[in-house]
Amino acid sequence: MIFNSKINIKIAALLELTRPFNNLILGLSILLAIGLTGHLTFSMPVILAVFSAILIAAGGNVYNDCCDLAADRLNKPRRPIPSGRISPRDARLWAGILFFVGCGAAGMITLANFFIAIMVTASLIAYDYRYKNRPLVGNIIVAFLTACAFLYAGFAVNRITETVVPALFSFFFHLGRELVKDAEDMEGDKTQGALTLPILYGKKTTMIAISVIYTAVIILTWVPFYLGFYSWRYFIVLLIGVDAALLYLLYRMWRDPRTDNLGRIARYLKYDMLIGLLALYLG
Repeated sequence: MIFNSKINIKIAALLELTRPFNNLILGLSILLAIGLTGHLTFSMPVILAVFSAILIAAGGNVYNDCCDLAADRLNKPRRPIPSGRISPRDARLWAGILFFVGCGAAGMITLANFFIAIMVTASLIAYDYRYKNRPLVGNIIVAFLTACAFLYAGFAVNRITETVVPALFSFFFHLGRELVKDAEDMEGDKTQGALTLPILYGKKTTMIAISVIYTAVIILTWVPFYLGFYSWRYFIVLLIGVDAALLYLLYRMWRDPRTDNLGRIARYLKYDMLIGLLALYLG
């Protein structure tokens, strides 16, 4: 009975390390990305794309906890590894299994999906092991990973051209939001010894970078419409729901760059991304 109890505790800890809710959101995001191509069916490539993406993301979450062990002992002592419910060695092994099976499943879709899975896995490991607190590099990796979700979905259903524009939008949108979050977390990150862009070069420089990025996003949103890739529905929803909102949020940022306001802006940007996806879908 005691033996079974220990096994159940360990299984629960392994599952908690993967952050199931976050993985479910990623799976839905892959389905949404496939939906943007107009070819969403529950075929084997689609099922494998969702399954492999969830496993790789789960492996990344587990590896993240392995790398954050020292900080979690102080800040999150109830997490599976610092609480002693799972050993660091078993957690690393679990991450390796998830990465291996996830990449293997990706290889059953297309060769392109396999290469993207390998790149994403390598990026997740590099981010947590070395680049998380490096100025701009960590932000670029996170933005790259979000863009890869769209390309991954496109290759899975052989509709890569329909996912290039969403991938570009996702990259720049997330890059700007990551910098907003860095500016928001500036004081807290200083105590952790992080070397983010606002810590090294100041909040004003970071705000200039954010403004440049989102100005580029606004300009880029017009290009697909003028090239005939998307309809008037895309342009109208994007103009009102995304471009106007971005200009307003940039104005709010410069008017009040305090931490609490930057936190609100980061949340609003998350909602604005959903409107952008709606515009792409309607277009």
